[in-house]
Amino acid sequence: MDNHDGFDELGVDEHDAASVRLRPELLLAVWSVPALLSCVQQWASSALSNHPTSFWRIASVEWPGWYLWAALTPGIFHIAQRFPLQQPWRVRVLAAHAVTWSACLMVHALVTSTVRRVVDPATSTINFARYVELSAVSWLPTTFLLYAATVGVAMWMRAIQRAQTRERQRAILSVQLARAELNALRSQLHPHFLFNTLNTIAILIREHETHTAAQLVTQLGEMLRHVLQGARSHESALEEEIALVSTYLGIEQVRFGDRLQVRWTVAENTRGATVPALVLQPLVENALQHGVATMVGGGIVEIGAHRNADMLTLWISDNGPGLPANVLDQSTTSNGVGLMNTRERLVRLYPGQSSLRLVNNQHGGTRAEVRLPFRLWPAQAISGATLT
Repeated sequence: MDNHDGFDELGVDEHDAASVRLRPELLLAVWSVPALLSCVQQWASSALSNHPTSFWRIASVEWPGWYLWAALTPGIFHIAQRFPLQQPWRVRVLAAHAVTWSACLMVHALVTSTVRRVVDPATSTINFARYVELSAVSWLPTTFLLYAATVGVAMWMRAIQRAQTRERQRAILSVQLARAELNALRSQLHPHFLFNTLNTIAILIREHETHTAAQLVTQLGEMLRHVLQGARSHESALEEEIALVSTYLGIEQVRFGDRLQVRWTVAENTRGATVPALVLQPLVENALQHGVATMVGGGIVEIGAHRNADMLTLWISDNGPGLPANVLDQSTTSNGVGLMNTRERLVRLYPGQSSLRLVNNQHGGTRAEVRLPFRLWPAQAISGATLT
């Protein structure tokens, strides 16, 4: 598998996403643990022998070598990130780690030999180069294990950061997708609605109903203002959505006249709730199209909301003829682009916590019900709009 491992799909550079930042104080604290254990072990061994050695003398010899590993760790992490050990094994990667480990071994042998030479003058009788060679051989298995452990920790931390980066990117993409779907929903609703409204205004003007036409233009402008104000947000206050739908229904009331009756059963404690933008609009439009518009004598549209513990329920109901089974089936696309779009946005915004259900009422008509988590909208964002 490619080292990018799907990062290109998210537009994230793998090395930037997986870079591990190491704090010096953390490195010193981590490597102080084996340094202390090594000093204690040697001090205890000397105490049990015939030649006890001061703990601080042992520490002065051993401690620099362990802190050298703290200095080498960032470089080892860089190599582990640049040449990750993963299948299939590549000669280039194995060679890079072999060279790095060999370099760490020789640097460690050189530093520890120098320190021991300074602290213990008795070692000056041995040729320094020879002493470094002996130190390298004696530390060979230990440095291999230390290098392998450091690489293992680097790969583990790298995997964690990659997972966190992926999760952040998925969250960002989810919000971006929800916004894109919201814009798509707006583009689907507006042309259809604007055409009908402008056509109604034209008819009113031809019939010299100028007052009603002017009122309709004002309501249309108000509705467009609501939509444009919320164009950058994928969520809104329920109060704002009620105001938007109320204006929309005011416009449709001119077209339907007495054939349209609207009932509101919105609980007061739900008005400040956070809901998806335009969540009510396609549901109300469906109620008009499939309910009221199909009845000679007109019909009733009921819009309601109530809170049950930490869940919010919104519903739009009509007393029309109801819908066929294939439209009620949420697994099909026959229930319309608007409803399908709304359902997908709910899934994106509240995964596993929301639903959109269509059912036929027992005594005729259809009920669309939305359930989602109850969350208050910031108080300063609520306009305080009232029903019309």
